[in-house]
Amino acid sequence: TSSSNNDDPYQLKINGNTITFTLEDDLTILDDLIITAGTLDVSASNYGVSVGGTWSNSGTFTPRSGTLTLTGTSTFSDTTSFYNLTINGSSKTTTLGAALTTTNNLTITTTNSNITFSGSTSTINGTQSLTLSGGSGTATFGGAIGGSTALTALTATAATITQSSSAVTTGAISYT
Repeated sequence: TSSSNNDDPYQLKINGNTITFTLEDDLTILDDLIITAGTLDVSASNYGVSVGGTWSNSGTFTPRSGTLTLTGTSTFSDTTSFYNLTINGSSKTTTLGAALTTTNNLTITTTNSNITFSGSTSTINGTQSLTLSGGSGTATFGGAIGGSTALTALTATAATITQSSSAVTTGAISYT
């Protein structure tokens, strides 16, 4: 178990098959969070995790009903399922390079930034909503949106929006 009552750590690496890192409060990582082996569990209290650098997970992330917030700039190619995923940034480029499933909401908010769902493998599935706010940047959808599991709603706001695959929702689709 870990409590982050002290200063926020700069970087966190979890690397051990038998290690389970269970949160006792919200966790803020100023740079990279890397799960090579082992487990990061937000606990039954559903604590939030905020990462300022790169998120990399080849171990196990147990999101329960917690929120993962990414504020760094990188290609996000994790196929982990998330409950709430929020990607925030200003003048940054976020590239989603793999299938992404959220069981609650996905929110990407940027200012003067580009958001890219690259290639046909970059699909977004989930039973909730996808909200993109790209400011004066661009939003590019290369993969299917709600392809295997329809989203409840899709709202995208950006200076330029390009969609090369289908979008399936049970509710409204709004591009502005």
